[in-house]
Amino acid sequence: MTGQMSKMDKSRVKRILVITLSNVGDIILTTPVVEVLLREFPRAQLDVMVGPRGREIFQYHKKLNKLIIYDKRAPFFEKFKLFLKLRSARYNLVVDLRHTILPFVLGTRYKTNPFQRVPEEATHKKDVHLSRLKNLGIDTSNSGFHIPIEETDKRYIGNLLGALKGKPFIVAAPGAKSHVKRWPLKHFAELSDILKNDLGYEVVLIGDESDRVVIERILFYMKTEPVNLLEKTNIRQLTYLIGKSKLLITNDSAPMHVGSACGIPTLAFFGPTDEKKYGPLTKAGSKVLRKNIRCSPCEVPQCVNKENRYECLKSISVEEALRAVKELLSEPFEVPNSTRPHRSDSTYGDRLNEEPQTVQRILLTRTDRIGDVVLSTPAIKAMRDKFPASYIAFMVRPYAKDIVEGNPYLDEVIIYDKYGKQKSLFGTIKFVFELRKKKFDRAFMLHPTNRVHLIPYLAGIPERIGYDRKLAVFLTKKIPHLKQEGKKHELEYTLDLLRTAGVEAKDKELFVPIHEKDIGKIDKILEEYHIGKDIFLVAVNPGASSASKRWPAKNFASVCDSLAKKYKARILIISNNKNMEFATAVRDSMKYEPVDLAGRTTVGELAAMLSKCRLFISNDSGPVHIACAVGVPVISIFGRKNPGLSPKRWGPTGEKSVVFHKDVGCDPCLAEACNLGFKCLEATTPAEVFEAAEKLLY
Repeated sequence: MTGQMSKMDKSRVKRILVITLSNVGDIILTTPVVEVLLREFPRAQLDVMVGPRGREIFQYHKKLNKLIIYDKRAPFFEKFKLFLKLRSARYNLVVDLRHTILPFVLGTRYKTNPFQRVPEEATHKKDVHLSRLKNLGIDTSNSGFHIPIEETDKRYIGNLLGALKGKPFIVAAPGAKSHVKRWPLKHFAELSDILKNDLGYEVVLIGDESDRVVIERILFYMKTEPVNLLEKTNIRQLTYLIGKSKLLITNDSAPMHVGSACGIPTLAFFGPTDEKKYGPLTKAGSKVLRKNIRCSPCEVPQCVNKENRYECLKSISVEEALRAVKELLSEPFEVPNSTRPHRSDSTYGDRLNEEPQTVQRILLTRTDRIGDVVLSTPAIKAMRDKFPASYIAFMVRPYAKDIVEGNPYLDEVIIYDKYGKQKSLFGTIKFVFELRKKKFDRAFMLHPTNRVHLIPYLAGIPERIGYDRKLAVFLTKKIPHLKQEGKKHELEYTLDLLRTAGVEAKDKELFVPIHEKDIGKIDKILEEYHIGKDIFLVAVNPGASSASKRWPAKNFASVCDSLAKKYKARILIISNNKNMEFATAVRDSMKYEPVDLAGRTTVGELAAMLSKCRLFISNDSGPVHIACAVGVPVISIFGRKNPGLSPKRWGPTGEKSVVFHKDVGCDPCLAEACNLGFKCLEATTPAEVFEAAEKLLY
């Protein structure tokens, strides 16, 4: 043996630490390192440190001593505690595949050297990782791939595939970590249709939560019905599923390594990445399709071919893919003509004709209140319809995260914490650098603020579109800010910004996701009050951001008592923490006992709760728009007369909605400075609101 290991006896290596990479595909490529170490040091305790996404790969490995989860987003104190635990473990050997300084500060004598030369023959990343062991004098021959599969995983997949009744199936994994690695989605759809319709194979689509939009679009493009297992498998179950298939069709992604390592014929599409480094683990039974055009492989996150963007993937035809399938399956069949027309409908319009060169990285920003973010959700759908293959992100403040997280038309939600992490100059600069790494091509600032206009400029986003106020000098394109005129709804003002880029909304429905965890939380709360599923629920929101928007608490109480008396309704009172006193005032004024949920729900839980209600009564506030998004009839009470604050701009958008807005002759309206006791609000009576509620309910 050579190097460090020649100076010591293997039997003296008692504790080993392997530090793996972050992404699932990269972690799979490190599993041979773990298997070699387990074989060569059978008496040693082996620990593996991995990021949260890699937990499933090693979680049930019976030969590992310990699995250590490292979260790079954890607070510094947690990271320091982890460091102390690692140091106290006194590892004899540390194999660091991330090339950090950790092995050096742990005081470990035997460790991999990140500066040591990699042999020329080690081109694939798997071989590069194993070369780190070779440099220590460790025998890396017969290195294998291993993901432990539990019996429960096998039964679970068996149940999912039960409907196939033993028919042969092909697994298709159309997603990838980056959109630049994806074979065109309509090609995937057309290939899948031919495999099912003409060749008789069932097609099973797989993907995780980041692939939701990709799978959704492929399902739309397809004429046949595949088996959709989106978000239904973990990595162990996926391994077993692929192992039972006839063929795997994939991009450069984690499933590709699973397929080739399981010995399943694997067809992989490659564009910007180099298959010599990242291709299938075994060449036997695998095939890579790529076009070696002038700039390929560029190995960069953005296409450098400005004249014909993403040509490397776009130019791989469906016919070529079918010929590769024929070769891998070793079955005789004619390659069908794949130039058949696709389906179309008015909802998706030109989506089927989108060319890959329109693919961009697009950032939308909206950092004001919750209701404003809800009213911007049609803009997300409109952007996705116009640029179906783009990477689209939405930047919001922390409290609005639940509004957009889980939106199927978004690839990423970026949190901008103006009064938290990004409050200081250092925090802002750090945020700018993180945004710069994402390499967005275009940014739409849906609400103007000084920082929101400055940050995309500093982040180097080439095209920046917004309104002509608040440091608009940093924009490349701007439109007049006329919202204060209140001539149309805020939703339309937002879409005006997109129209400057040729983006038109085909529908304008609001969207707020409802998550299972939030439904579970609300169900538990309702159980506390012995409220069953058939109970008539009415929610009310007596709070608002200013006094000029708050209908008197006694009026809310009167309407609530009338609904409770006539319809045996259970009244749910909601508010945020700032408006709890108004919720308390309504509760104390009621004759019937309400359920006081003031300050008890997150935004996501509020959406789940409203979805269970028959009616929502509220002042002019954000929850009105959440209620419209989840399809609940709304009564909204307005006060102020100023056009920019009126229902014409801020009213509910739902079909079943009623607005009360009385003009009591104040000219001009002083809004918050009103010295007449907000007569405009007092002018709306409980009797009127109760009558409107009855009409909405029946």
